[in-house]
Amino acid sequence: MDVFEGLVARARAVQGQFVRGDLKAASVAAALQTVGGQVYTGVNIDLACGIGLCAEHSAVSRMLEARETQIDAIVAVWDDGHIFPPCGRCRELLLQVDAANVGTRVMLTPTEVRTLGELMPFRWQEHRGW
Repeated sequence: MDVFEGLVARARAVQGQFVRGDLKAASVAAALQTVGGQVYTGVNIDLACGIGLCAEHSAVSRMLEARETQIDAIVAVWDDGHIFPPCGRCRELLLQVDAANVGTRVMLTPTEVRTLGELMPFRWQEHRGW
């Protein structure tokens, strides 16, 4: 099975919005596979006062618990089931966790995959001058 088919299935398995008071969570889910072959999932958190967490951040946090940093592939799934690319904040996180993640394959749509380097061609770290 293609790595992205498996990742989409894993993300959809944990996705499913629920609301409790001011908490809304799991309307977005992400799944990533490390270069070592491990898969980590995460869900988003939205709170009334604007505090929140992207699903990709949640998945990265789980990966870091296992002391892994290099990501082979990642996908995010919205509550209506469609696949969409990570936001700029998530892209930056993936790069800062490990510079080697410039080669991470990111599923943008069901038919398009790009590397993180293609999505972030002018990384600030390369131009900071120190």
